[in-house]
Amino acid sequence: MAGGINVAGNLSTTYPKVDSEWVISENPDIIITWSGSNQGWANTTEPQTLRNNVLNTKEWANISAVKSGRVYVINYELLFGLDSVVGLTYWTKFLHPEFELASSEAIYREYYEMLGEAYPEDLIQAYPIAEGI
Repeated sequence: MAGGINVAGNLSTTYPKVDSEWVISENPDIIITWSGSNQGWANTTEPQTLRNNVLNTKEWANISAVKSGRVYVINYELLFGLDSVVGLTYWTKFLHPEFELASSEAIYREYYEMLGEAYPEDLIQAYPIAEGI
């Protein structure tokens, strides 16, 4: 929905398990991974570790996404349910950084306001954090 192509989209299962050689053969331009962290991360330690695990996998050094640094981590909670609207804005920014769209944080803040809930201040929803995301 954000305009990317899932390199595993044609595989027979919804959540396929693939090996490192398969990822290398597909040579993705962008890698997006996620972690279950409830409402977000209080600091960058976990998402940075997850990202670094991808970036520092020696076998993956020549994958386009790794070479360009286009490896992202997103809070699992933003991938399903009503929060997925916000998650989609992050994915759009990951895939198309040139696309003009309100910041994902601003959209998430507005979503919380519509629910009458307090926005979870100081929580990180995606990593790395970039201007406008």
